[in-house]
Amino acid sequence: MKKSICLISSILLFMSGCLSYDDEVATSASQTEVVAQAPASVGSSGLSGKTVTFNPTLVFSTDGLTVDYSNSATDGNYPNGSFSNITLTDEVVGDRLIVTITVNGEKLDLGFSFIDRGGEGYIDEVVLDLVEVDDQVQVLPAEISVLVSPGTVRNEKVAEAALPDFSGAPTEAEWNQYLVGTAMLFSESSIRYGTDRTLVQFTSSSSGTYVDMEDGDTGTFTYSYSLTDASQNIGKITISLEWENLDDTDTPDQEDLDFPGTNGHTMREDYSKSLSFTNFFEGSSSDNSGSIMTDIQTGKVYPLNESELYSGTFTTITSPIVYLKNNPATN
Repeated sequence: MKKSICLISSILLFMSGCLSYDDEVATSASQTEVVAQAPASVGSSGLSGKTVTFNPTLVFSTDGLTVDYSNSATDGNYPNGSFSNITLTDEVVGDRLIVTITVNGEKLDLGFSFIDRGGEGYIDEVVLDLVEVDDQVQVLPAEISVLVSPGTVRNEKVAEAALPDFSGAPTEAEWNQYLVGTAMLFSESSIRYGTDRTLVQFTSSSSGTYVDMEDGDTGTFTYSYSLTDASQNIGKITISLEWENLDDTDTPDQEDLDFPGTNGHTMREDYSKSLSFTNFFEGSSSDNSGSIMTDIQTGKVYPLNESELYSGTFTTITSPIVYLKNNPATN
């Protein structure tokens, strides 16, 4: 979605309406929350190298054996100060992994639960839902979640023989089953517009929403997905989106030099992206030639040139809500 987002940020104030992920309810199979079996240790859980903040901030080491702790608040229930390389212990209790550390003489027990979105056999999200300080349960300010790289940590409740094959490019049916409801973070660049990052959520098999992570712009689009070359693991997304091309309020008489005579008109962009899948969750992307911009009011068509086409990489985000909470877009 990069080219469209960059054009939007350069030619309009903002699309009408505001995208609210907090209010959105995903109903696709890929978003069905299934409680996963807790992994045996931090090192095997997807928490290694992750940061968890709930008042104190915890940073787990990449090997999952230690944690760095910091807390600048002096009026709370948690130990104050900064401490590095604290040795941790961990054990599975029910569906939780309990991680225990001692900070400045106080014992902290951290209970993590695990979510397998879609129930396909891989953990997508780790939720901190229990904290005790010296055996006293603490009230968490909100749900604290971190995302796990898709397809990397097993949910052992699902037999290995039942795991889906996520290699290569998805078919249309696999796209609808495993990727609708998730999002892709596109990190791309073009000659004309430079670099940009956009979080694109596919809310159904034919529609979606996006957030420009650089400027906070949001909007909706329609699309279709097809597997174009199974042997080369290549698929294609064909996209269409519309917006009203508004004058800049600071310079109300300024003409849009890219699309002269279109101020106040509804514009539609039609283009497609080629996706080369390493697996269902990551790969490279590039805009295909032939993109056009159409003035809906007059019917005039504006072809886009090669300097406006984007290419880069994409990474699947299984829970866009959690991602945006942990990585808010600049507004």
